[in-house]
Amino acid sequence: MSLRHSARPLDVAALLPRRSLYIMTGVARYQFTHAVAGGAASAWRGAAVRRARRVAVITRSQPRPEDRQGGDEGGYGGKR
Repeated sequence: MSLRHSARPLDVAALLPRRSLYIMTGVARYQFTHAVAGGAASAWRGAAVRRARRVAVITRSQPRPEDRQGGDEGGYGGKR
């Protein structure tokens, strides 16, 4: 998995073993984008990582007022 800061040249890589759970809160949730490399791009410290099926379950809560961006919808497209 990789995390990239939205405003600074800061990238973080992490190896997520099978059956991992990660929770993004605070700065990680609101100031970083995240991605899981696909297929041939899957490597950790130069070694290939065996890939199989991946299942993602995503839940979200409404952003805190101090984390909202934009107008009344907070930049997230939802109605309140």
